[in-house]
Amino acid sequence: GLIRASETDAKALGKTLGIEVSSYFDMPIEMIRAWQADYKSRRAVVATIGKDPEDIPLLQQADVGICVRTCVQEVQDIAGLILPGEYFHYISVAIAEGRGVFDRIQRLVLLMTTNTAASILLVLAALYTNVAIVPLQIIWIGAIATPLLALPFILEPTPTNILTRPAKQFQSIWRFSSYLRLGTAISVLCLAVGAVFWFQYRGVSAQLPEARTISFTTLLLGQIFYAYSLCRTSIITNLPLITVTVFLIAAQAAIVNIPIIGEFFATVPLDPIEWAIAALAATSVFWVEELTKTS
Repeated sequence: GLIRASETDAKALGKTLGIEVSSYFDMPIEMIRAWQADYKSRRAVVATIGKDPEDIPLLQQADVGICVRTCVQEVQDIAGLILPGEYFHYISVAIAEGRGVFDRIQRLVLLMTTNTAASILLVLAALYTNVAIVPLQIIWIGAIATPLLALPFILEPTPTNILTRPAKQFQSIWRFSSYLRLGTAISVLCLAVGAVFWFQYRGVSAQLPEARTISFTTLLLGQIFYAYSLCRTSIITNLPLITVTVFLIAAQAAIVNIPIIGEFFATVPLDPIEWAIAALAATSVFWVEELTKTS
């Protein structure tokens, strides 16, 4: 973008917004053409904010011409985007809200992708070891529990410090930190589920129902703890997340302990020690995520 400011101020603004900004006073037409030639291959666009009639050539040359509603009519006729006010105080608010939406979508993608990838790996591992996984258990976690855990992210307010975070965090979901968090979560979740299963099973066929139930419970609790690690607000004050957690744990307890429901899910009752083992193993996802968190 081009603005009426010194080159130093323009660069500072560009660093904050995450786009390239240059001074209006330094060969603007040539700068726009150079940008257009450079960014054409990347499908980027060049925008210019104009105000006076002498800015019309710049607005015409730019891919997107911007002005405010108080400008003269001939400038408005050229501009492709007309903003409602002159002082642009709402631009920072709009950027903050846009970043907030992007941030929530990013965490939703991480949560959903982690659940899908972990479920696929666990199913493949079960096939390899000839240990059948009950499809209804996967459906409960993937189609009901995980979407419910995603709802609190939608309701979270935009963090107040979101404009101070690097702009690159909001330019692509798939960057190194995201790959790191995703790979770590999937690996730790699968290891936790596999560890509690083998701890209970140990090759004894009679222990298979208990092992399957405790690993099923660990997978659900692991998803809950992973959702906790993705929260931007305090867990204690996050009422939607607490509500979803209470519902899921109560539903899981019913699935495990009520025989009529357990027949459909192929579960058996767990004693308090087994519940504690499942919960302790599931917390590993939270702690490892906190240690490796980079954004």
